[in-house]
Amino acid sequence: MLWTLLLTALAEEVDQEETVIQEISVFHYGMDPILSAKVAVNYVQAVSEHSSGKLNPVMMDDVFPLEKSTVLQGATIERCEGYPVSPIRFTKTIQELDYALSYFELDKAKELAMSAETSLTCLSEPPKAETAADLFFFTAITLFYGNDLEGAKAHFSRAIAYKPNLDWNEMFGPEAKVLFEEARKEYSELEQISFTVFPESAKSMLWVNGVPILRDAPLTLTEGENHIQILGSSIENVVITVDGSAELVELVVPSAINDVGLTWLDRPSRRAEVGEVLRVLYPKNPSYFVSSNEQVWMYDPQKTEWSELVVPVSAKVFSLDTRRTIGKAMYWSGLSFTAISGGLAAQDYAQLSSLAGSSATTWKQFNADYETFQNAEVTYRRNATMTAVSLGVTGVGWLMSR
Repeated sequence: MLWTLLLTALAEEVDQEETVIQEISVFHYGMDPILSAKVAVNYVQAVSEHSSGKLNPVMMDDVFPLEKSTVLQGATIERCEGYPVSPIRFTKTIQELDYALSYFELDKAKELAMSAETSLTCLSEPPKAETAADLFFFTAITLFYGNDLEGAKAHFSRAIAYKPNLDWNEMFGPEAKVLFEEARKEYSELEQISFTVFPESAKSMLWVNGVPILRDAPLTLTEGENHIQILGSSIENVVITVDGSAELVELVVPSAINDVGLTWLDRPSRRAEVGEVLRVLYPKNPSYFVSSNEQVWMYDPQKTEWSELVVPVSAKVFSLDTRRTIGKAMYWSGLSFTAISGGLAAQDYAQLSSLAGSSATTWKQFNADYETFQNAEVTYRRNATMTAVSLGVTGVGWLMSR
């Protein structure tokens, strides 16, 4: 009995594993997203062995602008968890922190420092390097007077990261200056880690520790925390903490791919960039398909290769887009013929009704009316049949155009 239960349980687990369907993304673009999705799935089915149940259509314009940046290796990443903060509010908080320190209100200063640090990582615009340096300098002073020497040194280091030529503020006592100079010396000895951004066009969108990245300058990040802002259609704030043992930090910025629709398909270099970003965004997909202008491209993330697949003529002829076009033509043609033949049938019916009430007084007149009646009856039947057929064509066309 026990063995039976165990075998049954194992069989159920196997069945559950077999029923898991790994979705494959099909990227598409069109003015009508619903139609575009259906056409894309239809084409991919025609060039692959995948069923529609495994294919997941994704509108291309819903992918890159909305996705967040990702670090592939060499560091950890933290993001803004709140709403964007204006630089004016940020600067005001630092001024209040300065006033609190002037009156040695350490509890209030500590609270303001925490608030300002949170605001820095959610700024709606790049901060002034000097303002950010003031934040970390004042925070270091607050921590020093709170006997948190390790925290104070770390914040002195962050202040120097924003302003390497930062001088000691003589408004504060000399007892903390020794720690400040130690932090400056240690900061100069920190490892500079190579930093790459993907795609390459994202480089011009980056600000690191309050400074924009220059076009030809080598990319490096300092060991420890680095505040990075990515300026696209909207600003993205991240804090990347770099391990000193790392050899390379790789950052993928999906929002840098701002091509409209699928215009990037025509350029091999852009295809390579998009493929790499898709591999990061959809790591579980064994392959990716892109449908555009009656073409299908497949990306193999293992080989990092794009290949164009030939869509059969039958798939194009009987595609949903073609069916809708034909359906609309049938609908309007059927409607037109229905109106014409229906009108003629109505005239024939009126004529038959008139002849049926004929008051012929001679056999000759009666025979003439009867012959006219028979001819009108044939014409009526023909037009009535034509009306019925046209109505059928109209109905089929309406269904096909949906």
